[in-house]
Amino acid sequence: MVPSAVAAGGAAAYSSAVLASSPTHFYRFNSLATDETDFSGNGNDNTPPNGGSESTFKTDGPTGTYLEMAGYSDGYDVGYSVNPNAFSCEVIVRPSESAIVDYWGGNDSGGGSTRPWIGRVASDGEVTAYANNQAGPVFTTSGVDVRDGAWHQIVFTHNWTSGETSIFVDGAVTNIDASAGSTSKQLNSVMTVGSKKPGNSMWQGGIAEWSFYESELSAADVLTHFNASGI
Repeated sequence: MVPSAVAAGGAAAYSSAVLASSPTHFYRFNSLATDETDFSGNGNDNTPPNGGSESTFKTDGPTGTYLEMAGYSDGYDVGYSVNPNAFSCEVIVRPSESAIVDYWGGNDSGGGSTRPWIGRVASDGEVTAYANNQAGPVFTTSGVDVRDGAWHQIVFTHNWTSGETSIFVDGAVTNIDASAGSTSKQLNSVMTVGSKKPGNSMWQGGIAEWSFYESELSAADVLTHFNASGI
């Protein structure tokens, strides 16, 4: 549910909760400029293709302003050079209600083994986390339909050592899947915010917060972030 003006949490509370978990990338979409600031403090600022001309910044999101993406060519390409043993990606999004596949982030430079991870909402509304164990992709689904016109917190964690993938929706774990196996994976040099890979398969709908961590967020961390968001 979209919070009222007096809902608990919001921009400052959510930012504090996320920063306490030490993200390497943290995008808030709270500037009407074309440059998007990395609020993690790590300097990973970026500019969307076309200067964001096919997306719209709005001011009535759950944590402040947000980006309404139309599924064209305004995803952000983010430089990346670390290969962590585990990672997490967290978003606050309002998916389009259309029966399509929407990608909210990824580390995909091509196909097959060049796709270490992808986060998406499938056409049936379920969150899908994709982790590639070098032998092939392993998809983990949430079992929760988020195409309901509301804002949702989605968190995808993966451990390359254990092969375990977890999906959280709105502060609660919905699936834990260890089927990816125990295989290390070299991440690509570019991550994408609001798309599957550079210039491909863009997000449709609202995206208010996007953060990446070189660790697995705990269930307690995820719940803390959700409660701070006010959604």
